[in-house]
Amino acid sequence: MKSYRRFLSLLVITCTLSNASLLASETLLDFSDIEEKDAEMVSSLAALARNEAATEAYEFTYEGQEFIVYPHVYSPKIFPSTFFYINYMDITPGQSFLEIGSGTGILALTAALRGANPVVATDLSPIAVANTTENIHRYGLNEVIDAREGSVFDPIKEGETFDTILWNVPYMHIDKTDLSPIEMALYDPCYKALTRFFAEAKKYLKPNGKLWFGSSATHMHQDVLQKLVDTYGWSLRVIAEKTVTLPPIEGGAPAINVQLCEAMPIPS
Repeated sequence: MKSYRRFLSLLVITCTLSNASLLASETLLDFSDIEEKDAEMVSSLAALARNEAATEAYEFTYEGQEFIVYPHVYSPKIFPSTFFYINYMDITPGQSFLEIGSGTGILALTAALRGANPVVATDLSPIAVANTTENIHRYGLNEVIDAREGSVFDPIKEGETFDTILWNVPYMHIDKTDLSPIEMALYDPCYKALTRFFAEAKKYLKPNGKLWFGSSATHMHQDVLQKLVDTYGWSLRVIAEKTVTLPPIEGGAPAINVQLCEAMPIPS
């Protein structure tokens, strides 16, 4: 419970450095002319406010397994799409697994508990990395899961490749660059992080590997997604989708479409 407090002073530094990293490349597609989706922004802000309201770490249980959530970390209790992805994670024991944007680490932990080895869990927020690390310790998986800090593929070592890469991507554009750690789990200004994901993923994917990511037919700009997969040589399929309910706002409880998608490299 006390571990996360050590990282609170790093929040401003984390936001500044992460945004600088995303803006570093001059060779990626530019979507600076897109606009926010107003209705979707309202529903996500309500969930964001509820997530940010937590001032102390708390625990939750899913399928008999207990996890801790730190303040300022993306919470599966608030954003239930995480549980949806778990239901469709087809893990082959002994294969390697990378989760980008681990938050609490629940997806990486699930992969490890289902037999994936080795597992790498990354997040650009130091608080989220600490949260993931504590949950790893709880399950005694220190020798299986390696938690690392950094944006997209920055924490991945030279020559390191994976059988499965999964990212519950921040699939909403926002006209803002100074984001808090929890906002960076929801919003991707001008889709710069998503652009890097598709531009660089082939380097880190094993032959016949799987590139999975979370998407939304309602909240993601589908024209941007299609442009990215076309430009960087991927074909796309939706593995599964579902409508989930976010925290209530005035007028009702907003619904959001969530999808688990797979991008497959197109042979050159």
